[in-house]
Amino acid sequence: MRAYYIDTETDEHGPIEVEPKLDEYYRLIHCDCITIVVREVDGHPYNIVLDDEGLLKPNRISAMGIRSGERLCGSMLIFGEHENSCDMRSLTDDEIWQIRRRIIMGLFNDGSEHPTFWYTR
Repeated sequence: MRAYYIDTETDEHGPIEVEPKLDEYYRLIHCDCITIVVREVDGHPYNIVLDDEGLLKPNRISAMGIRSGERLCGSMLIFGEHENSCDMRSLTDDEIWQIRRRIIMGLFNDGSEHPTFWYTR
């Protein structure tokens, strides 16, 4: 399944092929407990798999809500969402483009820059 990956340990980001298995999510996200949240970009929903304890660790912010100011921390996988359900699906080329144009290199208090995904809701 194709997802968009943001790795806060290496600052790498981009589309990758992911085997839809819990162990694979743990390995990529560098954790042992995940949370799946739904966030939107201009009314288009995405499933985001991230570290359930990301806010408790010294991880970097990897996503921000434009209107809410909400922060998501740690490495993450962004998948598509099936219409009328929360099931994850592979991203299309258009969705990857939509996500990629929402990735900016955020400048943080310590002077470092890291990829950050900006969502609208």
